Amino acid sequence: MMVNYKDRKTIYGKDKEAFDEFLAGKERWNVYVGKHGDDTEVDFSGVDFSKHRKGKGEFNFSGYLFPKEGNVNFSRSIFGDGGVNFTFANFGQGVSFMDANFGEGNVDFSDAQLGAYLTEFRSTIFGKGEVNFNRAKFGKGDADFSDAQFGEGDVNFRIANFGKGDVYFCNVNFGDGYVNFFKAKFLGNESVNFFKAKFLGKGIVSFNEAEFGECSVEFNSVQFGDGDICFCKAKFGKGAVKFNRAQFGDGVLSQKV
Repeated sequence: MMVNYKDRKTIYGKDKEAFDEFLAGKERWNVYVGKHGDDTEVDFSGVDFSKHRKGKGEFNFSGYLFPKEGNVNFSRSIFGDGGVNFTFANFGQGVSFMDANFGEGNVDFSDAQLGAYLTEFRSTIFGKGEVNFNRAKFGKGDADFSDAQFGEGDVNFRIANFGKGDVYFCNVNFGDGYVNFFKAKFLGNESVNFFKAKFLGKGIVSFNEAEFGECSVEFNSVQFGDGDICFCKAKFGKGAVKFNRAQFGDGVLSQKV
């Protein structure tokens, strides 16, 4: 029986065919996604990927494509120990990793496109919709979002918990929306680095009540737009906090503690 994938509105992780294709590698997954409509949703919420790990190697989802006009949902997913690689992935309109648990190992979204679908796969892209990492938990290992491209929607890392390892948002374009790191915790890190990141939208950039522990925090050469920048009640430890060569627009920088 011929399956008309264009009629499907959602690709579900609970569907065995879809899940098998996802784990089969970039080539098979991208062909599978291409059979569906551009507005197809992808719902892998609550999936326990840790049960499908082979040894301690990373999950490699580098270069994965998702429908251009659909939303992608990995909320509450469990990835287990061993690392996760979404480099050069293209997430279409918007994506949620809310309450996701990444376990121990490096988590790499560098060059990803989250909400800013491009045809040239120079970087990971997050699309026009919201990007949500609220309450996501990163285990022991580096978290790297360097060169990721965010789109028009809000970017949320509210109450995200970064584990013991370095955190990189170097050369990230955070797009046009609100950027929220409210109560994010960077307590086990040696370095948190936003070198050359771009916050050029008109929305508020909030690090209110964020906790940085003893690590160094670098905003060197960062570009801020016209939105307000807030560090109210943020907690910094003994590490250096640097804004060397940072550029500020017309927004208000609030540092009340």
